[in-house]
Amino acid sequence: MLIVFDEFPTLTLLDEKGMIDGDLFPSFSALADDATWYRNATTVHALTHMSVPAIQTGQIPSEDTAAPTAAVYPESIFTLLGDSYAMNSVQEYTVCPTSLCPSPYSESPSQILGDLLSKSVDIFAEQLTASADDSDVDTASGGPIEGRTRMVRHDERSSKFVAGIDGGQTLSAAHLLVPHHFWVFNPSGTVSNSEYEEAYPVRTGGWGDPESAAVGRQHHLLQAMYIDSVVGDVIDQLEAVGAYDDALIIITADHGISFEPGEPRRLSTAASVPEVAWVPMFVKFPDQDVGVVSDENAMTIDVVPTIAEIVGIDIPWDVDGISLVSETRDESDKVFLPYADNPEDFYPFGETVDGEAGLNTLLSRAKRRFVHTADPRDRPFARGRYGSLVGGRVTDFNVEEPLESAAVREDDRDTEPVDAGGGLEREMAATWVAGSLGDDFGADPQLAYVIDGTIVATSGVFEPEGGRRHFETLLPEDAIDAGPLEMYLIEGTLDRPTLREVRFES
Repeated sequence: MLIVFDEFPTLTLLDEKGMIDGDLFPSFSALADDATWYRNATTVHALTHMSVPAIQTGQIPSEDTAAPTAAVYPESIFTLLGDSYAMNSVQEYTVCPTSLCPSPYSESPSQILGDLLSKSVDIFAEQLTASADDSDVDTASGGPIEGRTRMVRHDERSSKFVAGIDGGQTLSAAHLLVPHHFWVFNPSGTVSNSEYEEAYPVRTGGWGDPESAAVGRQHHLLQAMYIDSVVGDVIDQLEAVGAYDDALIIITADHGISFEPGEPRRLSTAASVPEVAWVPMFVKFPDQDVGVVSDENAMTIDVVPTIAEIVGIDIPWDVDGISLVSETRDESDKVFLPYADNPEDFYPFGETVDGEAGLNTLLSRAKRRFVHTADPRDRPFARGRYGSLVGGRVTDFNVEEPLESAAVREDDRDTEPVDAGGGLEREMAATWVAGSLGDDFGADPQLAYVIDGTIVATSGVFEPEGGRRHFETLLPEDAIDAGPLEMYLIEGTLDRPTLREVRFES
């Protein structure tokens, strides 16, 4: 089994100790208990139409313009196993021949071209704005409605993939678009009403502001928590058909995404590359039931050679990767190719990155990702200086008179189900809160979001516009039906905070 997620950095999965965060990602953690986790694994390219073929062929891609098709890549894991294995294939971009991976799972040529163009525009906009403070270029895939429906349609493929897993001699292979933005999913699989990517689309060469980057990471993190449930469904299905113990399971990603303030999300700099190049890689070998954490120099081009050795088939073409079963690399350098038009000052590495330095940076960032909260699953909602207050009761703190100045609420409370066409619907949950504050709220206002007397989220503000600062957060799904939302300005020290209720303009 080979599952490739999209735009999924290793850092997303890590707790402060550099291990899998089992509170947020219980299914990944359960898999890691039975598998070898290559924590130092990296992709060879940050573009999907280059990195996915590299995984499926074991070869370093040579041309940025090459299409991810069987005509361009005639030899792959699919042709290697196609004569002796049944195929359960769900692909966004794939080099699998249509004779082996037919519809309805694969995209039509026009859909593939449309998605490739969308991603190309995304990268082109980053190149144009690499040194800009802001930009009007909107690279999100349409507005919120289009983005939600597109992601729901893509997500339906994961259900088809899981249903197609059986106990026979089958290559189950999936390239799933999640957790790539458009960020729409809550951890339970409902769709958020967030319009973050419409108002502040993923569009510039740099995030610009730490709080803006933190909002983006929060959206990404909650969508990644949803795909943890997809991994759980895969494990459950394998166990249901009696195939889990004997199965070779490989889960990885095509590339990552960076949320470092002031850095581009995919253009690679010394600061962004630890989150762009380092991707999850889990290999559960047949009959393996003891988890191993390996920091050896692994790359996504090692997937095909590893599969070939396990199943005992010779690869009839030259590969650039190695089998992780029997080979290791002596050097720490990793192949990581720049875009053809990557600005030189944004890619100081040539065609390799230092694996040891990158992993150390990754583990260092993991130590400062979250504050501690009473319930560990509340940590994604604890942003800003007062994040540790999440889970506390308002009555536990000093509450002063409400502010005289009013704030503005801009969030859309509409929660009509998302109709993705073809009978596909997905429930929407009003988990998004947004608005703006004036200058009289102080130089660096910190906010508490309260439902039924409990602080369920905290945040700062970002991007001053016309004298008003923007606030935004997603709320826990299990809290939003417990009562109306109240907001408070948090002042004072962390050990003696003061709350003042925020009122809104009518």
